[in-house]
Amino acid sequence: MWVDGQYLQQAIGSAQGYALGLLTTSTGTTTTSRFDQYELLARSRVIACLQFAGYPAPSSTLPTYAAGDQGEVTNAFLRQLVSAILLNDCYALVPGIELPEKTQSAISLGVSMCDAVYNKRLPVPGLTAVPENGYGGVQVSAGRPQRFNLRNTGF
Repeated sequence: MWVDGQYLQQAIGSAQGYALGLLTTSTGTTTTSRFDQYELLARSRVIACLQFAGYPAPSSTLPTYAAGDQGEVTNAFLRQLVSAILLNDCYALVPGIELPEKTQSAISLGVSMCDAVYNKRLPVPGLTAVPENGYGGVQVSAGRPQRFNLRNTGF
């Protein structure tokens, strides 16, 4: 899990988390199965964007780093993407709950950052993309020599 109940509570507050059905109580950070489903869906969409752009897929839990380490920046970036998609889906699918303006702008920023990563316009800090692994990339197997000439291409 990249985003937990405590992270969500700090982002939108416990009252909103409770109203959305993501937290079990209005004062606690215990998550519900609904939260787990939304988090898994958001995380899988972020991983798909990363793989499309040629980044390796991170594991289901992010590694822990020392304060000030570059990995912390990477984790914060990935958490922002996941939380933006998670909250965008929640607010869109739960009727009758108003989206606060600050939350709306933060969600829009996170979703647009995910789109920029997908379109290969925004690099993920701390990760290195391999263009051959992304969409449109070509990997050649090392075991067979490749032979291209006019005769075997149909021209």
